[in-house]
Amino acid sequence: MRCGHCHERGVTVSHVRECSTGRTVQAAVKAPVLPVTEPGVYFNGESYFKVVSSQSSGHLYAKVWDAEWVYAPGAMRFLTADMKVTAEQASAFGRLWGSCVFCSRLLTDERSIAVGYGPVCADHNGLPWGEVA
Repeated sequence: MRCGHCHERGVTVSHVRECSTGRTVQAAVKAPVLPVTEPGVYFNGESYFKVVSSQSSGHLYAKVWDAEWVYAPGAMRFLTADMKVTAEQASAFGRLWGSCVFCSRLLTDERSIAVGYGPVCADHNGLPWGEVA
């Protein structure tokens, strides 16, 4: 359910009642939820999503990882900018699947396998990459 007053998603009926009457006990103002506005890889805690730009319209759409990137209709509605994949998440993906989360290439270099992604994708995404410790 989505609150019609504060527009928060996944709320209870009691939240909606309290929010609409101004009786909420929340003292802190929540930070705004920013939508995804750029291509990249995002992780929502359960699944990896690759946001890409349509070649014909330029609009963004999402694909979900299901042993390959598969179109995920409606995913752009719940993905947020703060879900952009971190180095640790990209590394976990690479170690689990044996391929790079960004370009989907098979990891063959032992340093890339250890890190979970290659040096080129690390550079393009501002992630650390280097010698294995």
